[in-house]
Amino acid sequence: MASESTFARAFVSLLDPSSLLASDYVKDKAQLDKKPLVAMPKMPEAKKKTGVSGSGLVNIPIEEKTAKAEVAAETIEITIKTLKAPKLVITISAPSDDSIFNVKQLVVKQAAEQGVTTTADGVKLLIKGKVVPDSKILGDVAVDGKVAFIGAITEA
Repeated sequence: MASESTFARAFVSLLDPSSLLASDYVKDKAQLDKKPLVAMPKMPEAKKKTGVSGSGLVNIPIEEKTAKAEVAAETIEITIKTLKAPKLVITISAPSDDSIFNVKQLVVKQAAEQGVTTTADGVKLLIKGKVVPDSKILGDVAVDGKVAFIGAITEA
């Protein structure tokens, strides 16, 4: 039992924080490692800032917006096929800087010509099974000047 109590006292004395280092302790400069300073790698470039377009519906990167203003907008061929009733195949063309919402409005006009009445809210355009948001730019989803959507049209 005496050995246990001496062990406990020794252990508690080791835990005493005052016995570690004095508050004004400074390591000797001769003991410091003389390793060379290492330069940190360059940080990646910051993401482009976005500005709001004139309509207030679409965020367009500012740098791309000015570049597109100088160059004429490329025309993109759009094909929309619906899988369920009303079964339609619509082919239209639109400038690459158009939003998906504007494309939906063109789809509504084409559907009306084929006898289907709907609204832009009743049209859902999908790529690879995912709905494309209205704020997306057509040029972002097009490949080689063409894009094919699966359409879900709800009649009004």
